[in-house]
Amino acid sequence: MKMTCKFEITNCNSTEETIKFDSETHAEQSREIISIFNADLDNWVVARIAVYCPLNRKIARLLSISHIGCFNHRQIMQAENFVQENINYSE
Repeated sequence: MKMTCKFEITNCNSTEETIKFDSETHAEQSREIISIFNADLDNWVVARIAVYCPLNRKIARLLSISHIGCFNHRQIMQAENFVQENINYSE
């Protein structure tokens, strides 16, 4: 099953501004933020550390950098995998 994450929020006080929460927008914003520091994202950033979800992994792919999931979420995933592989609930 393929999941996509895309949200739009329209400012109720303005018809001009819509805020997008999709991977392409986040990737472009990351490049813009890095450019504020007169840096080139391709030569300055080696990884993105964020929650391990499809949106964050796609942002990292779009930026051609590694994605490192945060430890807490990886630990939960490891525990879930351990339970699925080692505990038989049918007994």
